[in-house]
Amino acid sequence: MEDDETLGAAREWLRHRVDEGATCPCCTQFAKVYRRKINAGMAHALIHMYRHAQTEWFYLPDITSRWQGRDEAGLRYWALIEELQEKREDGGRAGWWRITPLGHRFVLREVRVPKYARVYDGRCLSLTGEPVSITDALGDKFDYDELMNN
Repeated sequence: MEDDETLGAAREWLRHRVDEGATCPCCTQFAKVYRRKINAGMAHALIHMYRHAQTEWFYLPDITSRWQGRDEAGLRYWALIEELQEKREDGGRAGWWRITPLGHRFVLREVRVPKYARVYDGRCLSLTGEPVSITDALGDKFDYDELMNN
């Protein structure tokens, strides 16, 4: 990329490299599309959310204090949970979430979702891969029936 290129040219240049990752010629930030898998920890967290709140709003830090989760907010990429858009007085995020109708159906093993989310800058660009059930996502790490019945 030359220094006298236009912003449009820089965007086009980066667009062709972002799947593998590249340094942006404008801001020098590393830009990459990440492929995130719906995993056992996410499925486990979703079941806990379901058992705690069904489809009502819940305060995520209260739920996650019961286990050491890290990926639960990633469930939003598959539209399995949604965040309340209301902000705190200080402008921060409120921390309130709920399971979506799709998430509810996923927990109950009524639907499958694509295995991967393509994520860039905290946004899901698309979902790809073979459809998986919540049981598939849990894998051998957790037992679905045990989680749902405890």
